[in-house]
Amino acid sequence: MAGRALLDRFHAPALTPVGLIAVVTVVFGVASISGSVATTNAAVLLLIHVVLVVGLYSFVGPSGIMSFGHTGFMAVGAYTAALLAMPAGPKQTRLPGLPQVISGSQFTLTTALLCAALAALLVAAVSGAVMMRLNGLAAGIATLALMVVVHVVVGQWTAVTAGPGSLVGVPVWTTAAVAWLTAVLAILVVYAFQQSSTGLKLRASREDELAARASGVRIYRLRLVAFVLSAVIVGAGGALFALRVSVLSPDAVYLEVTFLTIAMLVVGGMRSLTGAVFGVVVLSVVAEVVRRLEAGFQLGSLVIPELPGLRQIAVALILLCVLLLRPNGLTSGRELHQLVGVKSRNS
Repeated sequence: MAGRALLDRFHAPALTPVGLIAVVTVVFGVASISGSVATTNAAVLLLIHVVLVVGLYSFVGPSGIMSFGHTGFMAVGAYTAALLAMPAGPKQTRLPGLPQVISGSQFTLTTALLCAALAALLVAAVSGAVMMRLNGLAAGIATLALMVVVHVVVGQWTAVTAGPGSLVGVPVWTTAAVAWLTAVLAILVVYAFQQSSTGLKLRASREDELAARASGVRIYRLRLVAFVLSAVIVGAGGALFALRVSVLSPDAVYLEVTFLTIAMLVVGGMRSLTGAVFGVVVLSVVAEVVRRLEAGFQLGSLVIPELPGLRQIAVALILLCVLLLRPNGLTSGRELHQLVGVKSRNS
């Protein structure tokens, strides 16, 4: 009771970003102290998925429009960062179509991340200027079309992206600390956005578009702002991914990661930042446990052989169960301070 009273003295919504940062910090701690390479890689990948899914939520949650194509921004960020971070020698040999300013230099991690976010911003600003005039399913299908276009470009522009092959020799610069810091920044930025007047107006348009328009809310402009913001965050997440895997191919940033990130958001709850983070944690932990079972295991005298594809089946079954039993996700659209029952000072 004393602890609850102490929490109630503070601004209740502030518990949400603090608690979510604590969650990703625990993951960072696991990555830092783990002696297992597999566990460390899984923890870093979880943090990267936090960036991706939080970025996806920053548009889907406030606007109410499901985007099926944000992986396109991940691809833009991933290839931008990879091309900038690669050593000059391999780029000049394998990628003759690159501008000299890029092929002749190896850029720093900070520059690669910023340029990846900027590239995603430019693509989102241009495409969003048209797509954000659409509503509902039409807007979602338009984002899917954008992802297909990006995939075709990176998969066929051989002189710049190595085409359907792979970019080999991308430096592994995404450490646990870099992924943690980016995840924390993403959480803080998206929390500030959803608490701002822009975020509040956008959520109002999600609940009742006609009433919002009648109240003077400029829905098109607000959606475009959210779309660009989400693209910047997802582009940065794509850069982290590229600078972790070392070998980048078009299929690595296409349908499989699209399904996974959407599943994470749906499982956690599309209408809350807490749901975005919780969905990543739940599905990442389950997927990592099942991945280790895919190689086969033994129960007493019973030997279970390799089970390829078990991880995808497990994720799909969890998604199906959540859709049937908790259509609004595990958090039901509530933030962390609401889940733990902390009262606002104004309530």
